[in-house]
Amino acid sequence: MGARGSDAALEQAEVILMHDRIENFLAAHRLSLRARAIIRQNLTISLGVVIIMVLATAFGAVPLAVGVAAHEGSTLVVCINSLRLLFGRNV
Repeated sequence: MGARGSDAALEQAEVILMHDRIENFLAAHRLSLRARAIIRQNLTISLGVVIIMVLATAFGAVPLAVGVAAHEGSTLVVCINSLRLLFGRNV
């Protein structure tokens, strides 16, 4: 397509393989499946902690400061869980 067409194709593409090996597509697919699983885990962790802490704080089971600390702790857990994509094995 030439230089002009290839820039437009790069902007519209959802996945770009940087090498001329079709096997890289399979690696990208496996990575996307791992990312989806980790995103689901992170949503479950964060929403679970927020719901539990809101209910516990609303019923007076825990003070507000403990609820806030639990929320910040869950944020840290979610960030560390996401880092598994960077340091994990990309099979």
